[in-house]
Amino acid sequence: MVYLKVILGFIFICVGWVYLFHPNLIIALNALIRDALFNDRQILLARKKLAVAYFCIGLILLYAGITSMALYYSELNGTRDFIDRIDYSMYIATQDYYAGRYDAALQRYKNVLPYTKEKDQVLRCMVSAYTALGDKERAKALLEKLLIINPQDAVAKMKLNALKKQ
Repeated sequence: MVYLKVILGFIFICVGWVYLFHPNLIIALNALIRDALFNDRQILLARKKLAVAYFCIGLILLYAGITSMALYYSELNGTRDFIDRIDYSMYIATQDYYAGRYDAALQRYKNVLPYTKEKDQVLRCMVSAYTALGDKERAKALLEKLLIINPQDAVAKMKLNALKKQ
């Protein structure tokens, strides 16, 4: 179905192009299909209107085909562009964290947080970054937020108790 849209798009663009600049070719083609679709009076009187209509139909079909192909191939690979960008941002943030660039890592984690489903994982990473920066108050606040999301999180409870003792 996807390829059919692209092929029909190209056909209509070509027919519109030929009809605009070489109407005799289309009139000859019309002689073959005159009884089924058109009569000569409509074609001769509305040549430019039909050419524009062919162009428009062709562009719409071409656009529909190309976008369908893009969706088809992204689903075929099992990837979605937006999800890939979130995962990539998490990867870069983690790289920043391990390279000691805690501020850059925190900024990336903050950018990812509203869009991810795994908020607890991002919050844990942010807690680690704040702890590495020495900002224990923000780390405690995030741990409390994490415990609101997941009250059974034993690691978060342990970290929060350790931070409160310091």
